[in-house]
Amino acid sequence: MDKEKLEDLINKFFLKQLTLGEKVLFEDILKSSDEARKLFRQWSFIHRGVETIQFNKTCTPPEFNITLKEKTNRVRLWRQRVINIAAVLTIPLLIGFLYLFVGKESLSKQISHELSYTNTNSKAILITLPDSSRVYLYAKSTLRYPSVFTENERHVKLTGEATFEVVSDPENPFYVETLDGVKVKAYGTKFNVYGYEDDDIMQVYLERGKVNFSSPDLSEPTVMRASTKLEFNRKSKSIQILPSDAFEYEAYEKGILLFRSTSLERITKKLSRVYDVDIEIRDSLLCYYPITGVFENKTITQILDVLQMSSPDLKWKKEKEKIILYRKP
Repeated sequence: MDKEKLEDLINKFFLKQLTLGEKVLFEDILKSSDEARKLFRQWSFIHRGVETIQFNKTCTPPEFNITLKEKTNRVRLWRQRVINIAAVLTIPLLIGFLYLFVGKESLSKQISHELSYTNTNSKAILITLPDSSRVYLYAKSTLRYPSVFTENERHVKLTGEATFEVVSDPENPFYVETLDGVKVKAYGTKFNVYGYEDDDIMQVYLERGKVNFSSPDLSEPTVMRASTKLEFNRKSKSIQILPSDAFEYEAYEKGILLFRSTSLERITKKLSRVYDVDIEIRDSLLCYYPITGVFENKTITQILDVLQMSSPDLKWKKEKEKIILYRKP
């Protein structure tokens, strides 16, 4: 694609005017072209600079009796001047102009503000990051990230579970960090991170590419390969890497709950988050009972009935607002 067409797509991106087809095309270009990503970062900088000028107090001379209408007109005039300059200057010159006009510190403040999304729904929500990487954020999970990635790295913070499809950019690694300081480092890959605060087990599944897993409790990072799952025990500080596949995670993206020889304890934790219910296992012997099943468009009651039928020892009941799982007497 020629540069003029690409710049047109970038401009529409910032104006939020991309059609669905243009959005798909734009994401594909950023994934496949280093030059396109470089140009996008340059124009991201310029766009933030224009925003800074629009709201910067120095745009208006320090007069005491200026009216709101006069101030608005002056800000609009300054903004239009910058846009006119952008039409005739080369990108390097325009970047230099913005540094001189608003200063690096002012631009950094505009760039560094944080965005946060929390999924309170039962199904995954799709979030597109500033570099066009995609995130499927699951139930009872929160993702925090900057409005623009800066300083040669892309850094997000996760509480809960999410699947990341990261746009390849070897010069700018991608980091997912949890609240306890665990980091997953990638350059361009697809992986799932399971890191709820109330769970002693943290998991990372890598579908494709390569990632590094690190923790303040470990002496060195662990390198993961494709089609493997890492389990990190937060209590024992131990790591286990097992062969795995994408079926469970792809199903979850589509709102399907898929369990394959999964312990009842882990199943109830997921059901609690997805359906926003409190579930208690009264008999510890049930915690490790393995369950295999697929649930799509089912209520929590329907799922519990199936689990009960799967084992003659397992029963469930409701006590006030809590669901109780127990062994048949």
